[in-house]
Amino acid sequence: MTIAIDVRSLCDAHPSGVGHALYEILRAWPTTDDTMVLFSCGRKPPRLPRSITERPNVRSIHRTIPNKIVNALIALRLVSLEQLLGSRVDAVWFPNTGFLPRTRARTIITAHDLAFHLMKSTYTWKDHARYAITRTIASLRRANAVIAISESTARDVLQLHPNGRVHTVLHGVDHEQFHQNPLPSDATWLQRYGIKKPYLLFVATIEPRKNVPSLIEAFDTVAKTHRSLQLVISGGRGWKRTSFERALKSTEHRDRILTIGYVEDSARPALMRHALALCLPSRYEGFGMQVLEAMACGAPVICSSNSSLPEVGGDAPLYVRAMNVRELERALEHILSSNTLRYHCRERGLAQSQSFNWNHTANVVLKVITKTAAS
Repeated sequence: MTIAIDVRSLCDAHPSGVGHALYEILRAWPTTDDTMVLFSCGRKPPRLPRSITERPNVRSIHRTIPNKIVNALIALRLVSLEQLLGSRVDAVWFPNTGFLPRTRARTIITAHDLAFHLMKSTYTWKDHARYAITRTIASLRRANAVIAISESTARDVLQLHPNGRVHTVLHGVDHEQFHQNPLPSDATWLQRYGIKKPYLLFVATIEPRKNVPSLIEAFDTVAKTHRSLQLVISGGRGWKRTSFERALKSTEHRDRILTIGYVEDSARPALMRHALALCLPSRYEGFGMQVLEAMACGAPVICSSNSSLPEVGGDAPLYVRAMNVRELERALEHILSSNTLRYHCRERGLAQSQSFNWNHTANVVLKVITKTAAS
């Protein structure tokens, strides 16, 4: 069998969550006799794990055509997958929703979340235009199979496509990178970003769905009695940031809130290991990768009780209703005031994180592709 995989998300200098997940799945890909074709386009080639590119049955195809042009050709149905690859394949896996080109191959697409459909007010008109142009929902319906990264996302997909073949395949975590044991380099990372203990940590792109203003408001309250506490906000600049900027301006403790932007992968475990808690009061998540990573690092977690987060967190986090600032304040106060509670959250989180690994994820993804190709 010949399997094609769209690896365009690995061409970005700062890969998104989709890119991170794809890299780890490829790194853990099972050894098989199948021929694999990894295809991409754009100015820069993708960053691929050596463990996959060194295999004799794997070849990479990178077109230096800008990705926007390729997407336009696909959208206008002027080019087929076979024309892009120069050959036929049996199955093709698209690790993200978006354009689905004309093809004779069996198609598998991964849905990470349906926030663009379920939380339309949190996106810009440009986002909605992009999703309309890429025919994202139509692609989910056209695909021969859909991989959902959580049961929550699977339910969302089935609401759009009740008769679809939807398979739930949970993400994993790299336990060699995300672990509880402090490293000598940890102090260097904290110093580089100006972080002083004790601190609370938020990790995500700054956009309305992440509900950062509620976290800032809750921090404002607990900071009055915990006078050395910092709030560290780590994440790339997103969209619709007005409420976030307003919350920063109105806080009484702006000097104790650090906004450190995008943090490189090697720094994230250090920040999580030494945090008093990871806080994610998100209004919706397709998975909640930072919750899993934080638990693997031994950090207590405070997060919302909605969407996929209880699936990932199990009994380890303190759960709050996303838009209830008073609940968030109480959870912060409990975690800050009780060594015993932090210990129990930490131990439960470490145990919960052991249920997730990328080898299992990669094996199940391959099974879905193989089953779909044979159907």
